[in-house]
Amino acid sequence: MKKLLMAGLAVALATPTYAAQIWVNPAEGHGHVIHIKGTIEKGDANRFANAVGKAGVRPGDATVWLDSPGGLVIEGLPIARAVHKYGWNTYVGENIYCTSMCADIWLAGHSRFINSEAKLGFHSTGDKRGTVWVRNDVGNAAIFGFYRELGLSAKAARVLLAAEPGEDVIWLDSDLAKSLDIAAVTISADEEKSKEQPKVAALGDMPMATEKFTEAPKAAERPAEAPQVDKDNAGPPPVTAEDILPPKEETPREVARPRRAEPHNVERPYRRRYAGGYGGRVCGFSVPVPYIGGITIRGRC
Repeated sequence: MKKLLMAGLAVALATPTYAAQIWVNPAEGHGHVIHIKGTIEKGDANRFANAVGKAGVRPGDATVWLDSPGGLVIEGLPIARAVHKYGWNTYVGENIYCTSMCADIWLAGHSRFINSEAKLGFHSTGDKRGTVWVRNDVGNAAIFGFYRELGLSAKAARVLLAAEPGEDVIWLDSDLAKSLDIAAVTISADEEKSKEQPKVAALGDMPMATEKFTEAPKAAERPAEAPQVDKDNAGPPPVTAEDILPPKEETPREVARPRRAEPHNVERPYRRRYAGGYGGRVCGFSVPVPYIGGITIRGRC
């Protein structure tokens, strides 16, 4: 995961990016609606955790509304894992494009809802080098493992990661979802406008949380404090920011800076040890030279 972090993997398509807006609203009748709108960038996992924690969102009682072209894997995966862990639904609305990391968050939903006019797209993770996108095997391995955590088959995981980053997209339609055994509930535009709760008996007993508006409220209009929670209400306690964010690991100095492994030829097959000089710690490196055979260079380890 450290290599994944240092690489700063982006799985969004090569389109102009805008910082994500993340906010939480009470839903009509029950629970909350958690909004993620815009490109998922550095710090969004923290912003998601803090927004959920301040709103007092409970496990199994929220829907995540998605409107995003994707973004950083290192930020999106903690969000997706929280959605899966706490049993929240996911939803992509009418005429919304949800691609890349956004689509992976959608997959994490306890019950997955999608408007019939929405677009859901998947592709390989990648690094942008200049104007060219290249596949990133480390990122793909992380996403592949996450798909398996969700219960997707290896075939489904390979299909969803098949498209090249920045060049192609696997659009998930009903036929492809059925062939990959990906369950979802499709909502018509009329159902969304009427705010009727869709039937989800085949996926679970929690309906999709709905609300009266989808646009982000102005900063001054957002609630400063979490709503009061009825302590007598049965059910799990609200999720806190600390529940979502991975714990910070303190690495001892001797672990952070380990001594050289022995034997040396395991790490550097061309290195040989020589006795004498520099307190007996002299190393030689054999450098192959065409048509000559090799040159040995000696120096301190």
